[in-house]
Amino acid sequence: MGLKAAIKALREPENNDAVDNEAFADFLAALNGNGKVTREIARDVPGCSGAVEFIAAQAAGVPFRLYEMTETGPREVTDDVRNHILNGDTNDLMDATSMKEAMYMDYLYEGNGYAYISRAGNRVDGLYYVDQRSVAVNKGTHPIYKQARFLVQGQEYYEFDFLKLCRHTQDGVTGHGLLEEQGQILALAWAGMVLQTNLMKSGGNKRGFLSSEKRLSQQSLDALKESFERMYSNTTSGAVVLNSGVSFKEASNTSVELQLNETNQTVQNTICTAIALPPEAINGKGTEETLEIAVQQAVIPLLTKMEAALNRDLLLEEEKGRKYWKADTFELLKGNMAKRYEAYKRATEGGWIDKNEIRRREQMEEKKGLDIVGLGLGEVLLNTKTGQYFTPNTKTVTDLNGTSRVVDGAEGVGGANGDAGSEGKAAPHPSAAQTPSPEGEGKDEGLKGGEGE
Repeated sequence: MGLKAAIKALREPENNDAVDNEAFADFLAALNGNGKVTREIARDVPGCSGAVEFIAAQAAGVPFRLYEMTETGPREVTDDVRNHILNGDTNDLMDATSMKEAMYMDYLYEGNGYAYISRAGNRVDGLYYVDQRSVAVNKGTHPIYKQARFLVQGQEYYEFDFLKLCRHTQDGVTGHGLLEEQGQILALAWAGMVLQTNLMKSGGNKRGFLSSEKRLSQQSLDALKESFERMYSNTTSGAVVLNSGVSFKEASNTSVELQLNETNQTVQNTICTAIALPPEAINGKGTEETLEIAVQQAVIPLLTKMEAALNRDLLLEEEKGRKYWKADTFELLKGNMAKRYEAYKRATEGGWIDKNEIRRREQMEEKKGLDIVGLGLGEVLLNTKTGQYFTPNTKTVTDLNGTSRVVDGAEGVGGANGDAGSEGKAAPHPSAAQTPSPEGEGKDEGLKGGEGE
């Protein structure tokens, strides 16, 4: 039951039969700490829905990349169909972004986010979001060797048939969301909204009571009631004329009415604290630093949980340990152009990314001549395998014991295999051309480590 229906029930008792009494009873039970707030009630609380929407929307726009470990390090796998399914077309009516957003919202509200993995043999051919309220989990009783089966509309599935995202889980298949952990504070916020709505409906007029020096007839009472209803309805500019002997005495506001704003702010801060989100991130007062903190504390942990779920459920057993999914968190910085370009500048100056890689990230066509990494002449190159370091601008190779010597263009720090050559001398630099000796006997100094003379 939503906020409007409950307010209608409170304002129009004669229509209570048309109200979902069971849902309203759940709300009252949650307010007393004896029940669970429904998702519809939680979505009516701006502080809660705003916080959940912020986290889910930020995280849903982050793509996931599949990587494979090779001898030279991680390599991105771009030709796997699972990349397209997870970041583009899921083969369902919902696209990948909508599917992930729905899973994240279920995760935050209810504690569980599920998606069915459609397979043709070992090949994944679709991901289908499933509302967690449509999933029943039949868990085993063994405290160590945990097992579970899923039931959807009476059909049983294995646990590996589902992509499972569980919050504060203790069994790997079910979790605990805000509705369970913060149910009482959500019920308090909802009750405050109902009270505030009633005050607004009265047009802000003070509450009070009438006193009469003599007994009024039923006709006079009906006329007074109608006049006051018009005045408090906030839909007409009605006026009340009191008969002689009838007076209106104003009732003072209760402490609850006087502290509604403070209560609403406290509730919002409590909900944000529960999900590690700075309140300023959703109330319009956030700075750039605040948004960065919100991403680090609330969004990144959710993406890390999703990475773990993908590595468990969307990889074959033979792929685990060799392949892995990783969130491309770089997308979270795309909204800040100045910061993004500064990161590019530092990366290129550091020499670990080339300019064509930057163009690919910015969805731009590659350019010839930009796939090189620049190194300054003043930098010292250390060969970690031989313990020697090479200074390009002086052409000096120095050992860790302090012994130095000048080399020509055919020498450097380590050869292709990182060997220093015999007698502790430097092997040729990888970029140096290997030329025969002047005598033509092939006794290159860099290759032979100084031997051959």
